[in-house]
Amino acid sequence: MMTFLHSEYNFNVNLSAKDMLEISQEISRDFTPCFSNPVPELDGKIRLSPRELLDIGEEIGRDFAPKPFGNVPELMLLPVDPGHLYAYWNLGKDRDISMADNEQITLRIYSQSDDEEAAAETASWFDVAIDNPMTQQVSLPCPVDETAYSAAIGKWGADDGFIAIAHSNIIHAPLGRTAWYQDYQDFSYCQGKNASGLGINKQA
Repeated sequence: MMTFLHSEYNFNVNLSAKDMLEISQEISRDFTPCFSNPVPELDGKIRLSPRELLDIGEEIGRDFAPKPFGNVPELMLLPVDPGHLYAYWNLGKDRDISMADNEQITLRIYSQSDDEEAAAETASWFDVAIDNPMTQQVSLPCPVDETAYSAAIGKWGADDGFIAIAHSNIIHAPLGRTAWYQDYQDFSYCQGKNASGLGINKQA
């Protein structure tokens, strides 16, 4: 039994356990919030027609399919030793260019001194005939310390102009001894800043 003392009238209210239970149930019944709308239930069976399933499949394929890899032409240079570089490329959508036809691809190597004042006079490039489908070893005609190298891969236009397809990163050949020697008979060497193909750009 529980006793309550009312402050205003000063009398005792004695409630049994049964009375407390009934009061609690009444409070719950009368004061619990009511929802005007029933809570929706999940439909365990969603019925779609074959046409709707086809439309959904096409939309998923169109909007969420992974993008094709390798569609963008790319060219990467790797330093080997002071006298050699290694070039790797992926021509992307232009990969079907045949080395046997009139659009034989060419690798153009640009070299430029790290000294900005000297670079204005010594910027140069040379072409390498490609004999592999995706990689090429490159021998540097005159390896020089503190020289930056970049490359472009492309083809020759009707006016004998070089049309670049992809441009490479900028690298420096490592210091030390040259690992091997290769003839330079495949090189076409040219000195001058205005070589076509957009060579080294230190601001990029």
